[in-house]
Amino acid sequence: MVLTSDENKVWRLILGDRETITSFYYARQGDSNTILLMEVTEEVDIRGLTYRLRDHRLFQEPLQGMHKISYREAGSVITLELERPASPAKILPIFGAAQPLTRVVRSASQAPAWSVTDPYYFPADEKTIVQLLRELSQWEVKAFVEESVGARTNLAKYGLNDPHAGLVIHQAGRRFPLKIIFGRPSGSAGPVFLKTSQVSKIFEIAPVDLEAVQMLLNNASSRKQLFFLSEIGSAEILTSQRRINVWREKRQWRASSVDLVSRAKAIQSRRSDEPLPVYFKGADIISKLKALEYLDTLSENNPFFNAYRQSTEVMKIRFVRPSGNLREVFQIYKSGDNQNVWFLKRQSDETIYLIQRQAVGALLRTLKPSK
Repeated sequence: MVLTSDENKVWRLILGDRETITSFYYARQGDSNTILLMEVTEEVDIRGLTYRLRDHRLFQEPLQGMHKISYREAGSVITLELERPASPAKILPIFGAAQPLTRVVRSASQAPAWSVTDPYYFPADEKTIVQLLRELSQWEVKAFVEESVGARTNLAKYGLNDPHAGLVIHQAGRRFPLKIIFGRPSGSAGPVFLKTSQVSKIFEIAPVDLEAVQMLLNNASSRKQLFFLSEIGSAEILTSQRRINVWREKRQWRASSVDLVSRAKAIQSRRSDEPLPVYFKGADIISKLKALEYLDTLSENNPFFNAYRQSTEVMKIRFVRPSGNLREVFQIYKSGDNQNVWFLKRQSDETIYLIQRQAVGALLRTLKPSK
């Protein structure tokens, strides 16, 4: 500790703990060979004074250039990635003003675009991302519990031998990501300790800080989207009346529809005038597929299980990768008794999801060719 008076006199005071559980300190002034034993009283709280003099910010440098953040807890992972950085702002003159004025504009199409990439892929909520970055930048150290972590440091004391959770932050311009591990030796009601890959120290932070970040990460990845179309090259949708094919054509989605009822009648009567496919834009179909979300997964003890057993299939959807390989097959079932909850089954693992009837209805309405 260095103390300076108003007369620019400087005192150097070197402090050391005698025992961490007592209120005594060793002290040596400057280059003196005399070792003093000081007792901390309510009037002279050396530990409190040294804590207050330190920088409490966990991230002493702003988290600039962050482009990826990954959080792991209890075997589950949430990863967010910046897929499209913000474009440089343009400064445009404002004509007709009394004095030279300018305004800063940024193209809406080139705004920062964050996506959830694990456990699923879909666009993240930008407002939630802004809150998350702000929350991380405001983390403060509650206590500096270990100044130098070494081979003899008891990590189990802080729950860091088997970390409760981990956070990895990637920043532009940094060769290695910042890794943080969290320990909660006393459980969810106890303190939170952490260690970073940048410094050999152990810090304590307020539990509410970690919980706020956990909540924001969960909010960013809580969208229960069923269809993630980044890996899809084409799709086939089959109903009782129509077969719709949707595929990518250059930068847009195209679709074709065949009336299966008219086709069956033509085949039955052996006519040669089978209905030809009707081609139209498929953007509306894709938007409705992206918007389809599930309410919950279905188990045998769910009150809707009996309704599922009595349901009837109304639609089958086959997704194909750009390479031509089958990606996934889904079946949508209509529940009886005019219930608002329908069912969707994924064939690969036979998972059954509860979905809203209105959302399926919106999808069905887009399957008819638009004029």
